[in-house]
Amino acid sequence: MRALKIGALVVPYLGAVVAANLLVNHFGPSWSPVIAFFAVAAVLIFRDSFADLVGQRWLAQVLQLSLIGAGALLTYLFNQDAALIAKASVIAFAASEMTEQVFYLLMRGRPWMDRAPLSALVGAAVDSVLFISIAFGFNFRLVFAQWCAKVAGAWLWARAIQTMKSRSEVRSLDALD
Repeated sequence: MRALKIGALVVPYLGAVVAANLLVNHFGPSWSPVIAFFAVAAVLIFRDSFADLVGQRWLAQVLQLSLIGAGALLTYLFNQDAALIAKASVIAFAASEMTEQVFYLLMRGRPWMDRAPLSALVGAAVDSVLFISIAFGFNFRLVFAQWCAKVAGAWLWARAIQTMKSRSEVRSLDALD
């Protein structure tokens, strides 16, 4: 069952990474905060779900790095003109996901709805600085706008996932009656 849940997260995770990369490549840096709100924030929160499902930290890191590399490769295969975006993406995601994982694990005793958005604060900062700097050259306003969009989006994605988890738990309890 756990492997099925992990597999079910892979498709939206990779879809969000590739969509974010291709959309930023197509629309340019001015659209990156909007894209970050929807797609990149989802990736930050999906990472936390992977961590919980996989369990073993080293295995979660291997899976995460594999998915980050796959997202960059798929981006490049879909559009070779997006090579710089794919490079910026793989570097920024790898650094931000590993940083976020440290903060997520440090808050292990707290409820998921606290850990996921709070760890995304740090991951979003690392991702924003690195991605914008590599892809477009450092621009404080753009980095800040992206960070704000990712933090807001991460909170909304976490809320949506928490709601789905709660509904699933209620259905499981109803089945026991």
